Amino acid sequence: MNQTQQKVVDSHAHIYRANLPMVDGRRYSPDVDAPLADYLNVLKALGATRAVLVQPSFLGTDNTFLLQAVREARDWMRAVVVVEPEIALSELQAMARDGAVGIRLNLLGKLLPDLAHARWDPLLEFVRTNAWHVELHCEAGRLQQLMEPLLARGCQIVVDHFGRPDLGLGAHDPGFQYLLSTAATGSVWVKVSAAYRVGPGPDGGAQTQSLLDAVLHAFSADRLVWGSDWPHSQHPEAPAPARLLADFCRRVSDAGAREKILWHSPNTLFHFDRCSPHRKTGPHEGPPAYRPTQGRPEDKSKEAVCFAGFRPSPRRSASRSGPASAGGPWTRWTCRCFRRPSPR
Repeated sequence: MNQTQQKVVDSHAHIYRANLPMVDGRRYSPDVDAPLADYLNVLKALGATRAVLVQPSFLGTDNTFLLQAVREARDWMRAVVVVEPEIALSELQAMARDGAVGIRLNLLGKLLPDLAHARWDPLLEFVRTNAWHVELHCEAGRLQQLMEPLLARGCQIVVDHFGRPDLGLGAHDPGFQYLLSTAATGSVWVKVSAAYRVGPGPDGGAQTQSLLDAVLHAFSADRLVWGSDWPHSQHPEAPAPARLLADFCRRVSDAGAREKILWHSPNTLFHFDRCSPHRKTGPHEGPPAYRPTQGRPEDKSKEAVCFAGFRPSPRRSASRSGPASAGGPWTRWTCRCFRRPSPR
């Protein structure tokens, strides 16, 4: 359990096997596995009960390994996938059912696509209308070229690792300053993760503190999320995730801000606060490796339960119900979500 004894969502981590098929032109190739079983131990050390897995760049658009893991844990885990712009909408819908909530554009060191081009229209319209987000990973100096067309389309944007400002410029990087200016849109979130990637030394030093102070002032805690960035690819010097969490808590002195960044903000961004169409048992209890054994509700009924743990309210929604069916009428959940309960 983390030393702060507070609720935690790990908003950025990767799992993979080193023998999986990898794309040509990748920036690096991992030489060790990062399996889900090991990641569950990381979550236990963090005291985290929810997590977001992000497709690593070297696996390209083959999200099979990622989605297989999330599919089995979709009541407490979400996925960010990598796809081609021409992907079929039916595939995106299937990914959404498996727990995907966003797409990632990992463009570090790569040519930037023209996101205003018509070939991106169907994909980005799906992202917008389904409240997904576009996660961007690139150098801060190139963010504006990507963010402007996305904002013009009404997409939510998540920017990785403080926006990846130049190590020599830090908070003075013009690209980082542009990122700060986008806070006023209300459509941009920043991952305050991987301090060792944006500042000197394994903890990022004073430079990471200045970056954190800047994004906290511009975006407020409501638009920031924290992630372990496990397994810290290409950075063997990175501290253990629990140490990274402790460093973050030390740097953010306000307990209310920490609670928002570690829990409330990611629950909203990654849709943990919505119903899960697959959830049929009691309130969320975290990963199976260390969920509590006492006081767990018995599952004696086929009645669906909202992901947030709410039972259906007695009131039905007349406008959404229609005739009764084998799956039952639409039920108004106390969390304001609508889902059709399905029998086992």
